[in-house]
Amino acid sequence: MDAISGLLGFTGIVLVAIAMLDVLWTTLSMTGGGPLSTGLARGLWRSVHGLRHWTGATSTRLLQLAGPGILLSSLLMWVVLLWAGWTLLFSAAPDAVRALQTGSPASLAGHVYFTGYTLFTLGIGNYVPAPGVWEIATAIASLNGLFLITLSITYLVAVLSAATRKHQLATVIATLGRTPHDIVRRARKGEGAASFRTHLAQVVPMIEMHARNHLAYPVLHYFHSPDRRAAVSLRIAALDDALLLLKHGLASGASPDDASLSPAREAIGGLLSTLHGAFIHPDEAAPPPPSLEPLSEVGVPVAGEDAYRHMSAHEVERRQLMQAYVKDDGWTWADVGKSVVAVPQGKPALHSGSESELETD
Repeated sequence: MDAISGLLGFTGIVLVAIAMLDVLWTTLSMTGGGPLSTGLARGLWRSVHGLRHWTGATSTRLLQLAGPGILLSSLLMWVVLLWAGWTLLFSAAPDAVRALQTGSPASLAGHVYFTGYTLFTLGIGNYVPAPGVWEIATAIASLNGLFLITLSITYLVAVLSAATRKHQLATVIATLGRTPHDIVRRARKGEGAASFRTHLAQVVPMIEMHARNHLAYPVLHYFHSPDRRAAVSLRIAALDDALLLLKHGLASGASPDDASLSPAREAIGGLLSTLHGAFIHPDEAAPPPPSLEPLSEVGVPVAGEDAYRHMSAHEVERRQLMQAYVKDDGWTWADVGKSVVAVPQGKPALHSGSESELETD
């Protein structure tokens, strides 16, 4: 009996320690989630992707529900681990918990009930701890539960706030242009060039903030938007393609100065460097660089095809990771070039045209 009691107590302490380590790592660390919550999130996300593939579903609505579900699943996992750990600890001694009226030892259900209302600070129930060390253990359990609830609520609010800013970033980038080629055209459109540089400079700190949030809250990656305009992976990829065109795809003297483009490219690179927290690794093959033809068709002076391909070859690893980012978010690389337009709420925010459809004013 002593050996069994010792095993129950040891197991309970281990579960409580594991739960609190993961909670503290996830909620207080700014360098990623705890191993349990991160693994659970990735497993659930892959399961949702597998379900979509198995059912042949083309809608991304299922992915839209996955983010909040994964977040709540992590919170539930912490509660279950903590509840189970303290229940085992109080079960280590037969008379650690007693019925209030009769004084008889609590049953297993009684231990579960006692642990639950103690952790969630619900007050005294029909059971009380035995005098001495178990009273102290009850006080510690109550403090532990209060600590967990406070951290969980704080973390929940922080993640939801970051998810809102994530979708805001996507829509702000979308105002730069409907496609990568449209962004380039607007960046070179007379007086619009100065406006583009100002707007791009405003986007850079938003991208850097999203990168920091992505690193601190890896679960943020699983908050998916079914709207291409608000899908941050698509908008970041479209902006990066546009910056590639502006840097290497235009004729000599036609590109904006590098000082205007480098901050945005570096901010996007910083975001890509945080993707390891969501277990995203570069694809085996990089997507082809965006075509120069749509730009030349509307009179934009472009660089030679060979020179452009040569310079784009230096971007292979970056584009491999960008493509993996887009695909893991539930999209395809073809979606990057599809036009998006602002429309009234309740109507689809999509344009059926291809990436070559540029306004010629």
